[in-house]
Amino acid sequence: MPIYVIDKPITLHILTQLRDKNTDQINFRKNLVRLGRIIGYEIANTLDYDIVEVETPLGIRTKGINITDLNNIVIINILRAAVPFVEGLLKAFPAARQGVVGASRAEVEYDSIPKEMSITIYYKKIPKSKSQKD
Repeated sequence: MPIYVIDKPITLHILTQLRDKNTDQINFRKNLVRLGRIIGYEIANTLDYDIVEVETPLGIRTKGINITDLNNIVIINILRAAVPFVEGLLKAFPAARQGVVGASRAEVEYDSIPKEMSITIYYKKIPKSKSQKD
């Protein structure tokens, strides 16, 4: 799976606000929604599309694009922390199907510094792909 680094100034600005211990809960949540939406738009840049021709309300024919994958997007929400982030992604991809994973982490500390972490998945509801029958 390819890894994409999104280092545009607005995303770095939002990330800085998220990391700031002085950011209150309301602004933290708002910034997570904003970041999710921006990242959704960045993800859209990687989707396949076709060139199409449409007619405008003025009767003029013009070319545009039709993103072919929009109906195949599934967004998986990791419960609690990702809820506002997923809200932003859904604003970018309103037709996306949504799944949910409930997970908790257990960190092992040595001298008060986390050294190891294990994840326990206690709930999982992921929609089947459109090619799979329900």
